[in-house]
Amino acid sequence: MAPRLTHLALPCHNLDATIAWYEKYTPLRKTHHRQDALGAVAWLSPEELGIVLVFIQKNETPDPIPVLAPLAHLAYHSIRPIKSIKSLNEENAMVV
Repeated sequence: MAPRLTHLALPCHNLDATIAWYEKYTPLRKTHHRQDALGAVAWLSPEELGIVLVFIQKNETPDPIPVLAPLAHLAYHSIRPIKSIKSLNEENAMVV
């Protein structure tokens, strides 16, 4: 098997909100979740072969970490219509 990218691990501020957003707007579904004294991690995977997003929430980080700000981003073709970026922000959906 040829080498390939298997996952992308990103910190997040609110793991539950992040999972809810990706499950609502993308084909990714939570396939793994664990929590310990340091924080929590969740794996979101597509049904078909593809990259897995791993979100990590550390208990010691109370404020959002702008890892992808201001220009880097993840792009996913939405499975639900999105009216506008404004509506996403109103839903508090920009969670990564």
